[in-house]
Amino acid sequence: MGDSFLTKTGLHIDDLNKIRLLEPELSDASEQLKVECRNFSEKISSFKEFIENVVETLEQLSNMVDEERLRAMASRSALSNLGSQKQSENQQLMILIHEKTIELQRLQVELQSLSAVERQQKEYLDRLSLPL
Repeated sequence: MGDSFLTKTGLHIDDLNKIRLLEPELSDASEQLKVECRNFSEKISSFKEFIENVVETLEQLSNMVDEERLRAMASRSALSNLGSQKQSENQQLMILIHEKTIELQRLQVELQSLSAVERQQKEYLDRLSLPL
């Protein structure tokens, strides 16, 4: 009878015989949710830092590509001064090969970076989808 009176007034007694405003199960679930939220927040912060590092790396790669592009443009300008048409054509082809090689390297690095991000995101999603 005492428990039902307390329950009607919104008070509950836990396993340690302490009076609580919330049901013990709700209190435990709330505490567990609080811990999970804190963990999730830490993971999101870590993920944000990782993404910032990836973006910074990609920006550095972009700057390198721009520098190479400027070098290629300078090479093209030098080619226009050459007298021999055949030499000019050969050098243009070499510049194109060099540009494509640089682009390939940049794209390979970008693919590796994005693959790592994708892998981490999949792991993260897998962890989120695990039943509690």
